[in-house]
Amino acid sequence: MHKSEYNQIVFHPPSGFWCLYNTYRGKFVRLTAEEKEVFDAYPSQLPDDALLAKLTECGALTDENEIDALRKECAVGVNQPNSLFLVICPTMDCNFACPYCVETGQRRHGIMDDETAYALKRFFDRMLDEKKVRSVCVLWYGGEPLLALPRMVDLGKHFLAACWARDIFYYSNITTNGYLLDENTINALDSIGVSFYRITLDGPAETHDKSRMLVNGKGTYDQIMRGVKELCKRKHQVEIRCNVSKRNADKLLPLEEEVNRLKEENNWIYLHYARMLVYRDVPDALSSIAMTEEEFSQFCTSKKDNKYDIRPRHKSVPCRACLPYSYCIDEDGDIYKCNAFLSQKDHVMGNVKDLPDSKSLDNSPEAEKIKSRAFPEDKECLSCKMLPQCLGSCPVSKPGEKRCHPLKNSLEQYILQLADAAQAQ
Repeated sequence: MHKSEYNQIVFHPPSGFWCLYNTYRGKFVRLTAEEKEVFDAYPSQLPDDALLAKLTECGALTDENEIDALRKECAVGVNQPNSLFLVICPTMDCNFACPYCVETGQRRHGIMDDETAYALKRFFDRMLDEKKVRSVCVLWYGGEPLLALPRMVDLGKHFLAACWARDIFYYSNITTNGYLLDENTINALDSIGVSFYRITLDGPAETHDKSRMLVNGKGTYDQIMRGVKELCKRKHQVEIRCNVSKRNADKLLPLEEEVNRLKEENNWIYLHYARMLVYRDVPDALSSIAMTEEEFSQFCTSKKDNKYDIRPRHKSVPCRACLPYSYCIDEDGDIYKCNAFLSQKDHVMGNVKDLPDSKSLDNSPEAEKIKSRAFPEDKECLSCKMLPQCLGSCPVSKPGEKRCHPLKNSLEQYILQLADAAQAQ
C-alpha cells in the first residue's frame, strides 16, 4: 500500500489533533501527534492494526493507482448509455431581465409549435426503443419554461405514458425563475411528474430585486417566495440557487434565515451558492463585481451550511454532456449536446423533425469532441487534490475559462471546519 495522492492534513489547535482528509474517498479522520508521526514515516514505520484500519478506511493508504482508476471509470461512463437525459427548452423567451443572464443576446420569442412537439414525441419514443434504457430524466429549461406551460404539459404527459408503457423509471425537474409558480401551475407540473425545482433568489428582497427583475423593471422576490412556500407545503425538492457577487455576498443572511424557516416545514429545501459568472454580451460593468475563484472559495468556506461539502465520489464523468444519450432540444427542435450551446447554430447536431438515431448523434463531431474532454490531461488538473471531486473542468468551457471546484483554494480551511464540527459533537 502507498499514501494516496489526495490526502490533505492540517493541525487543529483547539483539539490538539491533526486532521486528515482524503478527497478521493471524501472522508475525514483525526490523528494524534503520535499517529501522524507514524503516518509521516510510512512505509519505513508501519502502523498498528487500529491505525492501519483508520488510514485505509478513509483512503489515506491505498493499493490503487488512483489516477488510472479515475480515468478508467470515466472511460466506462462515456461509453455506457443506460439512461436518457433530455434538457428541453419549450421556449427561449423570458419574462425577466437579469443583467448577468447567460442567454443575454440569445432570447427569442415564440413557443414550440405542434409540428415540432409531434416530432419530439417520435424522437423520444425512438430513443427509448433503440437503447432500451432503464431510466429517463427530463429537465425543463429555457428561457423561462413556464411561459410555455401548456406545451410542457402536452409533452410531459406523452413522456410519462411512454415510460410507464415500457416500465422505465421517469424523473423530471425544472429550472425556473419561479415567478409564475402558483397553485394551478404546480398542480399542472405535478401531473407530469416534476418533483425537483431549481429556483434563483439572489438574496433577500432588497438585494434580489436589483438583479432579478421583470422586463418592466418590477421586483420579483415576493411573488417567487409565494410559489416557494406552496412547493414546501407539498414537500417538493427545492434548490434555492443564489448567484453570489461582491455586491450581495455580505447581504445574504436574511435569505439564509428564510430558507432555514422553510426547512422546518420541508426538509427537502436547501440553499446552493453559485459564483456569478460573466458571459458573452453581458455588460462590462458586471466584471467589477464578479468574484474571482479564490474569493468565491473563501465565501463558501465562510458558510457552515453549504452545498459544496465534499462527499464520496458519486459520478464517473464531470457532467452529463459527456454521456451518450444526453441531449438538449430547443423550441425549434434543434439538438445540442449541452445547454451551454443553445442558440449557437454551429453546435447543432440535428433536428428532431429528421428523427435522427442515437448512433448518428453520439458519433457526431460535437459529441466526440466533448467525450474526448471528459477526463482532463493537463498537469494542473492531474496534480490537483480536488480532481476526484470535480473530475476536471467543464468539458465545454473555453481555454482560460476553467471552472474549478469552489474548495480548491480553501481546502485546509474547510478541513478545520470539519474538525470544529467533530469537536462540538
